Amino acid sequence: MQTPRRLRFASIECYACTMQGKRLVHIILICFVLAAIGTTIFAWSVVSGVRKDARFTTARLRLLTDAVVQYSAQSGGFPLGAEELLDGGDPHARRAMIEALSVVRVEWPIDRTVEPILRVDGRPTEAGALGLAAEALSQAASAVRARTRVPPPTR
Repeated sequence: MQTPRRLRFASIECYACTMQGKRLVHIILICFVLAAIGTTIFAWSVVSGVRKDARFTTARLRLLTDAVVQYSAQSGGFPLGAEELLDGGDPHARRAMIEALSVVRVEWPIDRTVEPILRVDGRPTEAGALGLAAEALSQAASAVRARTRVPPPTR
């Protein structure tokens, strides 16, 4: 028995539709794979930039923390402003300290026995960097308070 011409044409047409459907599926899959690869590359570049910024900010935070701790050990009290911290020293260290002060915001105390508060204002830092800085300043404050109290400056 022979199939009618119309049915044969329909089966050929459906076969062509199936082939176009497979091609469409392949095109869609390729687009998704390319989008995933592009997104991954973009994410890696963003993460790499954030890590670079975190290293930069953490280095400036450590520099400022070490300078404040060293100042408190030498003078017996904490500095009341950036000017006291920048006095003396070689020009390279002074330039580095000015750069650190532009990255890290410092809330200076009004009493020499109170440690300054260091803030990075939302900049990325390495894990635990802020905690280590706060701990170092807290230990320095304990050491300053254990010594004889420094009289407050006269105004």
